[in-house]
Amino acid sequence: MPTTGEISYAYAKACGILGKSFVGKRLKLLTNVSRLADIERLVFTSEQKNISDKELVVDMEERIEERSLALLQQIIQSFRQPGDFLSLLCRWTEFKNKENDYYNLLWPALMHLPKKDRIYTEKILCEEIALHNAVWAMRLRAYYKMNVDDISGKLIVPNAENREMFRDLDKKWLSAAKMALELPEDDMNAWKIWPYYKLLNKNAPEEGHEWQPDPRYVQNAVARKLFHEAYSGFRRSPFSLDMVYCFSKILQFEEDMLTGLCGALGLGMSANEFANEIMEAVPNVPS
Repeated sequence: MPTTGEISYAYAKACGILGKSFVGKRLKLLTNVSRLADIERLVFTSEQKNISDKELVVDMEERIEERSLALLQQIIQSFRQPGDFLSLLCRWTEFKNKENDYYNLLWPALMHLPKKDRIYTEKILCEEIALHNAVWAMRLRAYYKMNVDDISGKLIVPNAENREMFRDLDKKWLSAAKMALELPEDDMNAWKIWPYYKLLNKNAPEEGHEWQPDPRYVQNAVARKLFHEAYSGFRRSPFSLDMVYCFSKILQFEEDMLTGLCGALGLGMSANEFANEIMEAVPNVPS
């Protein structure tokens, strides 16, 4: 089990990393980019590549992901015996197409930690899974007209062992997704009973159309919610292993933000408009 000294050292190191991140004081630098090469110079100061923009988008996305993983590994390596949960945080890339397997390993590993080390993590991880399922269900319903029976095999669900050990997991992970499949698509008032109603778009996705849930809007709102919860949890747990998971979620938000900006520029979109949306997403992060 990691010691208090190891946790304090890792927290100080993580604070140093976040101080140089693009969700801290360097966030405003993203408003000045106009080309993919500008992002490359900001993120990888000594690794500029002379390749086409089409190739650079793919290359940058891969390098940004590798960068996030390397930064997380710096923190995990602060512990002589990190244990199963922290070790699994560094293995998420191995489960890209097996999310169900990953979360079914991660959850029991988390629950074996002392309660004081998972106060924030337990809440945020449960919401992460529930909201992932809810957004996925909304997408499949909106774009492919699938119902509860069609989607049941496409969500993150507890395996038999976890269902036996943690009797309430089905409800925690799946209830919001099931509601998102059953509530009427054309009646926003009916959605007020949905546990994540605050994340729902309040206007029609397209001007001149009737209101309906907008999965893309909700997905962006989910990312902002999880980021703020992780940032708050990180700041409130300098002597708890909670801070490692929260740090990993902050890195994930930064990674998604940077790869999203690369994709936007690769498609010829306005970097300034994209960056302004980012600024709105993280308005309360101190510099």
